[in-house]
Amino acid sequence: MLSTNGSKEMRGNQLRIYLRVVSAIAWKDITDAVRSKTVLSLIVSVLFVVVLYRALPMIERMDPPTLVLYDAGDAALTPMLENSTQFDVRTGYTDEEAMHYRLTHEEAPALGLTIPANFDAALATGSPPELTGYVLHWVTAKDAQALQQLAESEIAALLSVAVPVRLAEERVFPRPDSGGLSVSLSMSTVYITVMIAMLMPPNLMLEERNAKTLDALLVSPATAAQVTMGKAVAGLLYALLGCLISFALNGPVMVQWGLAVVACVVGALFAVSLGLLLATLLESRQQLMLWGWVILVPLLLPMMLFLMEDLVPRTLFHISAWTPITVLFRLLRASFAGAVAVSDWAAPLLLLAAYAAGMLGLVVCAVRRTDRA
Repeated sequence: MLSTNGSKEMRGNQLRIYLRVVSAIAWKDITDAVRSKTVLSLIVSVLFVVVLYRALPMIERMDPPTLVLYDAGDAALTPMLENSTQFDVRTGYTDEEAMHYRLTHEEAPALGLTIPANFDAALATGSPPELTGYVLHWVTAKDAQALQQLAESEIAALLSVAVPVRLAEERVFPRPDSGGLSVSLSMSTVYITVMIAMLMPPNLMLEERNAKTLDALLVSPATAAQVTMGKAVAGLLYALLGCLISFALNGPVMVQWGLAVVACVVGALFAVSLGLLLATLLESRQQLMLWGWVILVPLLLPMMLFLMEDLVPRTLFHISAWTPITVLFRLLRASFAGAVAVSDWAAPLLLLAAYAAGMLGLVVCAVRRTDRA
């Protein structure tokens, strides 16, 4: 029994020592990043892109708001609204569900409106029925009321009759495959995760190599795995800090917070590992920036092809759907959905974790090879 307890205590001490070394290396990289002008400029530029993505929907408010219209009975009001200068009208939906889905593709506050089948008959009797309006879940009460009032005033001007528009209490939520704001915000979060996680750690690693501090680490009691884990933790921390800022800006829109956090952690670990692998193979920052972009473009291209589903061959679309960055994008887009099935996140998340684990293993092997050299 004593021998068993002693063995457990020894393993516990070894784990504590292991984690102490990893945390020391991580802390060194964290503080080095604060002092590195290159790393800080990278972080600031990436965050600027995220803020720009978030500001784009505000620019769209300068245009007439979108009115997504479901006409259940070919009402005479529909062609009148299509010629309206107050709204950018979208029509031709077979049911309310299709109209709701189209509404989720909007990036600025928009109104969904249902015209009932008996609208013209009721209007002829002098008792126009109430119209039902819908807005997305993230639209503020003030914006929703403004859309409601604009719709009522425009319809009254077209028909010379006041027609009430009642906003439905139930808000419309995106689906995991919706477009609109969930796509642009997911893309910005992917960008900040990949850029910071992939480019920050190798910049620090190259600085260490030039200062000969990396050599000191490799001849110290720290193992290759500890060096790798320490640098991965530092890169992961900064990438997640960028994600938190993105989350803060996107707070009113995001729904599945747990999925978003897990996806960013695993995706950042993949990108950090890729960056560290580059650092072990390259000798200078110039090489890093060149090869970083050479690798970054093929990483991001499948995500763009995935979003052009109707324009690319089906085989290419399906291949693009399971590449690392596209998988991260799909998980983040699902985090904006109102309801997410297990099939929407389980397989993609497991695949992304496998990508991250495989890349991290390659980094450990590369660092070990450097150690032997």
